[in-house]
Amino acid sequence: MIIKLFISLILLWPQPGAGVSAALRQDHGPVQTDTSAVQTKLSGYLKTLEELPVSEKIRETDFLIGACRDAGVRNMVTSRIYGYYRHSPLMGDDAVAVHVADEWISAGKASLGSVVADMDARIYADFNRSSLIGCKAPALVLEASDGSKVPVIPGPGKLQILFFYDTGCAVCRSEAVRIKEALRGKKYPAEFIAVYTGTDRDAWLKNVSENKGFAGSDIPIFHYWDPASDSDFRRKYGVLQTPKLFVIDRDGTIAGRSLDAPALVTVLEALCKEPDYNTEAYGAILRQVLSDGNCLSSLEARQLVDYLHDGVASAGSYSQRKQLICEMLYYLWARREPAFKEAAAYVADSLVLSKPSMWSSVQDSLVVVNFAAMVSGLSSKTRIGGRLPAVTVRGRMKDAGKDGKWRLDRLEGPAYVVFKSEGCPLCKEELRLAETCGQKVLEVVPGVQKGKTAKALPEQLDLSSLPLVVHIGKDGKVDGKYLTFKCLK
Repeated sequence: MIIKLFISLILLWPQPGAGVSAALRQDHGPVQTDTSAVQTKLSGYLKTLEELPVSEKIRETDFLIGACRDAGVRNMVTSRIYGYYRHSPLMGDDAVAVHVADEWISAGKASLGSVVADMDARIYADFNRSSLIGCKAPALVLEASDGSKVPVIPGPGKLQILFFYDTGCAVCRSEAVRIKEALRGKKYPAEFIAVYTGTDRDAWLKNVSENKGFAGSDIPIFHYWDPASDSDFRRKYGVLQTPKLFVIDRDGTIAGRSLDAPALVTVLEALCKEPDYNTEAYGAILRQVLSDGNCLSSLEARQLVDYLHDGVASAGSYSQRKQLICEMLYYLWARREPAFKEAAAYVADSLVLSKPSMWSSVQDSLVVVNFAAMVSGLSSKTRIGGRLPAVTVRGRMKDAGKDGKWRLDRLEGPAYVVFKSEGCPLCKEELRLAETCGQKVLEVVPGVQKGKTAKALPEQLDLSSLPLVVHIGKDGKVDGKYLTFKCLK
């Protein structure tokens, strides 16, 4: 659909020297009637992009502007795209306008038609670049009513509602009333930060005394100001006029900007919605992305995890992000390949256990945190570079075809140790594939061991899923675990 519209648009563009281009070169005066078809097609083209993520919109608009060989047409298309996204009602679209200003206008590759207009675009980009959706919220140190300097942002690991206002602004007063009504009785895990942008201390303190909380709500209000603009809040958050309302997620990223009261509630509801861990939201995606990854390296598996996580973190809600992490953790740990086992441990340690504020509900603890702790604990057993347990096991050396006793920590490498269970089809398949590995293979059945050995093996090895294949190097130390001979061939 988009390609068809683009081709139609190309066919309507005039050739260099035609009347439309000539008119456009004259300081971009009012577009003549013979450009109306181009404008109509361009509007239709941009309309089809509405459902795409911002990153796709940026790629599409770059392609469209870059395809314009005639300077006049390029300027006209740039002006239309910049204006469309700067004033778009869709939250997040302003990132496209900032990109167009940076990539095309400030770079001198296109113009909005005048020095003043181009300068305005550069200022707009400078004042909005740091506070776009998905950006880390810029740090703010503001002044409290007692004169103390307070590091307001980043916050304490909870949602933050950031409201810039001026006491002399009628729109601010009206919006403050609407916000109060919208938050009446709400129990969001958030704090409300009201930042006065003016310099009249008496007017500010009067407003502080009149606005100390929300009826029926446990959302606390904190009042600050910055009369000297030491924090540079205007540039950091694009406060060229008031009111300006933001929502900052628990991890410090901007989740909502340029909101009104109804939009504020919509964003908060989405961020506070708990995931349904009983459903599978990302299973198909995980199977598709990781289906060909049987023999990926650990680095490649981790890169895939980061790719999936970053994609949802930038475009999805807080709940969607938690849902994805949960599903990745279970999916990766269920796979037998070593790269996925290591990736599961990476998810458990870096995305769950290291972020306790993100996983604070009872459901989080039961379904995600406890499982992550188990994954982390099991994967930490028999570390690479260490030795197998200092116990003697009963086993069978496959190449020698004989049973015997072996001291695991004194095995001479290179050799594989396959911990298996009797009657296990996967174990039999691994041992069949092991016949061509060209190294010694020791078969050990943990269930038939006795005494000290029977106790030590599950304490020091991850025997939660058999077979467990471990490789011993020439130095007798472990240099591979969770192996599969399928990937070693």
